[in-house]
Amino acid sequence: MSNDHKARIRSQSPQYNKILFALLVALVIFPPLLVLPISADSVHIKTTFSQLIILLLLVSWGFAAVSDNRFGWNLKNLDSLSYAILLFLVLAVLSFLISRYKYASFEELLRYASYVGLYFLIRKHIRTERQVDLLIAAIAFTTAIVSVYGLFQRAGYDFIPWNITTGQILSMLGHPNFFAGYLVLVIPLLMTAFLAYPSWIKRTLLAATLVMATLCLLFTYSRGAFLGILPALIVLGLLLLFHLTAYLLKNKHRLIALALLMLIPLTVTVALDKQLVERASSAVELETDVTVSNQVRLVIWRGTLAMFQAKPIFGWGLGTFQIYFPQFRASDYSRKGVSHNTQHAHSEYLEVAAELGIIGLGVFLSVIVLYFARVHRALRTLEEAKPKLLLIGSSSGILANLLHNLVSVNLRWTVPAVTFWFVFGLTMVLADWPSLKHPPVSQRYQTLDKEQRSSLFIEEFYSGFANKLTKTTLYFLLCLITLLLSAMILTSFISDLYSGLAQIHLQRGKEAMAAHRAKQACYWNPYNLKAYYTLAYAYSRQGYVEDAVRIYQRLGELAPDYAQIHHNLASAYAILGQMDLAIEEARKAVAFEDAPTTHALLADILTKQEAWEQSEKEFQRALELDADFVYAWGKLGDLYLVTERYEKAIESYQKVLELNEGNVGVLFGIAQCYEEMGQWEDAQEYYEQVVDDYPNSSLAAKAKERLAHPE
Repeated sequence: MSNDHKARIRSQSPQYNKILFALLVALVIFPPLLVLPISADSVHIKTTFSQLIILLLLVSWGFAAVSDNRFGWNLKNLDSLSYAILLFLVLAVLSFLISRYKYASFEELLRYASYVGLYFLIRKHIRTERQVDLLIAAIAFTTAIVSVYGLFQRAGYDFIPWNITTGQILSMLGHPNFFAGYLVLVIPLLMTAFLAYPSWIKRTLLAATLVMATLCLLFTYSRGAFLGILPALIVLGLLLLFHLTAYLLKNKHRLIALALLMLIPLTVTVALDKQLVERASSAVELETDVTVSNQVRLVIWRGTLAMFQAKPIFGWGLGTFQIYFPQFRASDYSRKGVSHNTQHAHSEYLEVAAELGIIGLGVFLSVIVLYFARVHRALRTLEEAKPKLLLIGSSSGILANLLHNLVSVNLRWTVPAVTFWFVFGLTMVLADWPSLKHPPVSQRYQTLDKEQRSSLFIEEFYSGFANKLTKTTLYFLLCLITLLLSAMILTSFISDLYSGLAQIHLQRGKEAMAAHRAKQACYWNPYNLKAYYTLAYAYSRQGYVEDAVRIYQRLGELAPDYAQIHHNLASAYAILGQMDLAIEEARKAVAFEDAPTTHALLADILTKQEAWEQSEKEFQRALELDADFVYAWGKLGDLYLVTERYEKAIESYQKVLELNEGNVGVLFGIAQCYEEMGQWEDAQEYYEQVVDDYPNSSLAAKAKERLAHPE
């Protein structure tokens, strides 16, 4: 065989294409199904598997390109959408390079790079109609599996301790919103696949999958997903009517069947499930118990907007939202149920704006605009019904997911994100449908016997390895990059696994073992903030406060602007009696987080230093932020009692009783105030209440003594 002939067919090797395609199918099927409950993040294994598979795909592509003396794409031949996606990746790289916290930015950059790589892999290597059909079959198969599991959860059977108490289902995806984000992507595609395929067997299987997936979507109770998929389905219907009216009339029995498949589960579920109706109707409400998550989102969005306004051009840096957000969080966050450890903005667009600025958001939105512009052009030029149907379904799923991400961050989590970019790339393959045919070179390849094919396949990867220095260098670099990135991915996973074991030991009261596992987690990933927190807490529980301080100091180096770290350091220094350092750290916590708890902490430390005036100001500031902060009212009463301002102390204590109904310390404090003021009858009343209501408390014994020996 001539060298020229080998060069022409290398990149189209059936063995090479089969391996790549098998890896792509594995990427569709396995991430939604993988779970490891003992890990700190039970779905981290999904990220690990996905990134390793994508890395393997890209490296295989690189090896084949080196063997063929060319990389598979000429930049001049890229379309505007591909340029926009590459520009977004370039911005992410630049953000990483200038980021103050490179460990956080690199983790997010690795995600972005894997998703972009996946997009280009699909566009490059999905080249036949059969491949498209097989990928859609893989999506349908996976959807069926996760839907069956979701329905088992709904029936009360679950093999994984997710600790979800809201009645929502999440299948194996880790969170109801992740499951909903996956379903809104695939349901529209499976709907149009049902209309596209003539085989009654395929349609029957798709029908069963669609019914189960629709029920699961409803039982996630994800209001953001509902708001996302409803407009998308309307768009899907309009596109079908506009572009495929004749086809629908010819196959109206399929259309009627599809309508029944979607409407019957919806109608029956809405009629029987009052919680579903209540959840759906509360999507824009703010005042009911059901809408706590709405209030949480509003508080987070206000903080994210403030964060964006502080650095509107380039943002704070890729992946750094969790680190910087606390200093922009609204002061009433704790009353709205917002976690002090907020990881994401609950809006993909706001988080992109906060991390990458207006430039990054502009490029991100341009990718979306160019995507739908390409879909529009393809629908106008395609002639066959099948690609039009699948194109409408895939683009409608993308639209639903993008709308869902107005109030969610599914693109930050592996399964919804990988599926998003998979469908995103598949849409562009469908838009190029006329080019989906078996490459002519494959016919030549079929003339080779089995031994020749195997020989050529090996030669593709290793020809020139020993003889050409350039190729040898490139192979070496590819191997080195593969090893380094694989090590980073795997060490992060191992660290997360040890971190999860540490938390399990803590829950069982085995602090020493928890500390051991947490140290192992920190060893495998020196930037695992969760592991450091666990380690510091385990040390504190064992009484090793100095060791806990050392760990918190390390956390302070990794995230110096994070208020909770300074809060914990202040508490630890106070226990050690290092009050100057405690006050310094508490003031840092207040500076980064103007919240009731941080002001109360500073006030407590100042009280121990008998800085009464400053302490009073801090307690009053805490109460300005939260007038119902029981702890601050009680401690302020104690301060007034010590400083002999008895009337003010009684007012503060009475406020505690109004908010908390009963508190032995407060009752005893009021009695003391009345006794010091010479109002013995009032004091006697409260002492007696302490004895009657809390007979086993230590203060009851003191109250009895006061009643027995009044002065």
